[in-house]
Amino acid sequence: MGYEPFTPNNTLNTDISQFQDNLTFYLNNHTLTAGVNYETFAFDNLFTPTFYGQYVFNNINDFKNALNGDSVALRRYALNYSALPNLELPWATTKVQMPGAYLQDEISLLNNKLSLTVGVRIDVPIFAETALRNVLVDTMKFKDENGNVVNFGTDKLPNKQYMFSPRLGFNYDVMGNRKLQIRGGTGVFTGRPPFVWISNVVGNNGVLQGSITQDNTNTRKYKFSNDVTANIPANATASPSYNLALIDQGFKFPQVWRNDLAFDFSLPQGLILTVEGIYSKTLNNIYYINANQELSTGNFSGDDSRPYFPGIDKSSTAKTNASRIYDNISDATVLKNTDKGYSYSFTTKLEKPLTKNWSAMVAYNLAEAKDLTSAGSIALNSWRDNKSVNGNNLPDLAYSEFDQKHRIIAGLSYKVNYLKIASTQISLFLQSGNQSRFSLFYSGDQNGDNQSGNDLMYVPNKASDLSFNDLIKKIGSKDSVIATKQQQIDAFENYISNNPFLNDNRGKIVERNALLLKWLTTIDLSIVQEFGVKISGREHKFQIRGDIYNFGNLLSKEWGVGYRINTNSPLNATNVKDAAGKPVYTFGSVSSANVWQKPLPIVEKRATLDDVWQAQIGLRYTF
Repeated sequence: MGYEPFTPNNTLNTDISQFQDNLTFYLNNHTLTAGVNYETFAFDNLFTPTFYGQYVFNNINDFKNALNGDSVALRRYALNYSALPNLELPWATTKVQMPGAYLQDEISLLNNKLSLTVGVRIDVPIFAETALRNVLVDTMKFKDENGNVVNFGTDKLPNKQYMFSPRLGFNYDVMGNRKLQIRGGTGVFTGRPPFVWISNVVGNNGVLQGSITQDNTNTRKYKFSNDVTANIPANATASPSYNLALIDQGFKFPQVWRNDLAFDFSLPQGLILTVEGIYSKTLNNIYYINANQELSTGNFSGDDSRPYFPGIDKSSTAKTNASRIYDNISDATVLKNTDKGYSYSFTTKLEKPLTKNWSAMVAYNLAEAKDLTSAGSIALNSWRDNKSVNGNNLPDLAYSEFDQKHRIIAGLSYKVNYLKIASTQISLFLQSGNQSRFSLFYSGDQNGDNQSGNDLMYVPNKASDLSFNDLIKKIGSKDSVIATKQQQIDAFENYISNNPFLNDNRGKIVERNALLLKWLTTIDLSIVQEFGVKISGREHKFQIRGDIYNFGNLLSKEWGVGYRINTNSPLNATNVKDAAGKPVYTFGSVSSANVWQKPLPIVEKRATLDDVWQAQIGLRYTF
């Protein structure tokens, strides 16, 4: 309980500078542009989770007793501290220079009906040597995802890379009267990565911070004090056990090859119809591996024959150590490039520009995006939380977390002016589409890789194809069976049958982010009343604006209500295999009243502020 442990000292200082110079030449029907661009980035990042200490109690009564000064058992005590001289704050400094140059030619053809643009750009990211060296890591022999021995240095940032971006674009006014325009292009686009990915490497090297993590300890050993340094060891040094964030020396900034083709039609009544398709192919994206992860040692039997790892059939410390190449390295995440991935979108839009006081627009977008991982800001979490079949070092190409399959937007606005000094404008805006994607995975560790909640779920042809353990709870000194194997099989079979997605995917492993939350449609209403008056020759305007968000919910409480995920891990993995070599599961849990609790439906309606109508009124005065 209490506030989250990640805030202490969480600071990011950023300095960015840019110089750009363009030269433009006009030669007949050519417009030539040549330019240079020079950018520098400096980031000072300070991230010290559990810097003030973290006490995890077993229950609320222990917490209350500890407040009264009693010594109680702790589920866990954790503390991070600076390992630098004089306990200096462990800043991670990242500096990047990015010189670039570009050349472009815009050509006007066919009596100015066709505009053709060709160009090329080169960018050269250069990293300063700001990362600290951990000499112990220099001699460690890690493994890549294929089992090859690899070495890393904590002070090694990516080598200088030359990023070329050739591009071609066109705009063709077919009949010369803008009744039909065809536009599009193809080219390579280079982006900057979120530099926190690089900062992770600089900050997680095993020499900046030390840590204490002790389970099943007590408050007598780690007394609470207002002095945040009270529990730091007398000779504070880096921990003998730590995690590493590393990076491939050939790492390149993200690049995609993007292709675009669009048609704009001018229709009667002032309507404009646009049809556009975009396809992007990944050239350089990112994914993570854990180079301290042991390789798989076999495969399960049965229909779900995925690999298992050395931690299978083991528990606690034995499982952890079996899963690591080096026991004292909790993880060694490596930032790498991949060319796997793509996205496409198809958009149709019909628009009525503002005419005679009203305007309207409606658009539909169909899209798909696939990647190896949808990375976040923390290296370990990006690797650990990625859902996989063959282990997180071998992610599959699957739907991106940011993919939204369908989206419709529409707007309608009408404005009436009267009395020469006033106007009223009424606007409606509609959004409709899938809320988000999500995965189904096992609770616990299914394959012995020492990671929980990362193994994608297999839906059996029938529940009896899986192996179950009795659901047992110790009551007093006796192990009591709360649900038998057969009871769980029957309940899981019923669970599958009552879920259309599960029922349709029997005999399959559910791929990452394969599920879509149901459609959500919301309508927003805006009314703006404006008055104008001239005083001493100056115009003064008074505006009253009223907005009702999720207006449909005001009309019916069933409208504009979204959905949420109840559970995306209905099966519990036990990290053991049976005599036949099949993974073993349990279904449901045992309540504090010793009652079998079956998993809730995967999805249900939400009840949040976003699911009810909200109103606001604003006043504005301009002069």
